[in-house]
Amino acid sequence: MSVSHAGVPVSSLLEMLAGVADPRRRRGIRHPLVAVLGVAVVATLAGAANYRELGSVAADLPRELLGLLSARFCVKKLRFVAPSAGTLRRVLIAVGADELDAKVGAWLRAHAACDTEEWAIALDGKDLNGSWDGDTPAGAVLGHDPPRAG
Repeated sequence: MSVSHAGVPVSSLLEMLAGVADPRRRRGIRHPLVAVLGVAVVATLAGAANYRELGSVAADLPRELLGLLSARFCVKKLRFVAPSAGTLRRVLIAVGADELDAKVGAWLRAHAACDTEEWAIALDGKDLNGSWDGDTPAGAVLGHDPPRAG
C-alpha cells in the first residue's frame, strides 16, 4: 500500500531517502534521518529557499503529513513535530550532498508528469555571468545562450 499526500507517494520518497548514510552520532538524535530529509524535501518543494524558510515551512506542515514523513511524535504535545530550522541546517550540511541530490533527483524524475527527455533547466543570467568555457557559454549546453556581459 502506498501512502500519499495530495497525490504524491510519500512512502516512495522515504524509501529513496532510507539509503542515505546518517552522518550524525547516535547520542542526542531526536529525529530520524529519513524524517529530517523528507521534511527538507517537502519544504523545499513548497518554496523554502534557505534554512530559515525551511524551518518555517516545516513548522507549518500539516501534522498528518509530518506523520507520513515519519516525524517524531511528541508525547507531551500529543502530535507529530517537525525538525527545527537548526536541525535541518545541521543535518543538510553534514549529509553527503551528491548522494542526497542523486536520490531526490531520481525520485522527482520518477514522479514527474512530463517525459524526462523534455526536462529543461532555466538559469538566471546572474548565475551564468562569467561562466563561459572558452568560446562556449555554459548555457549553450542547455540550449540557451546567455547574454554576453559588456
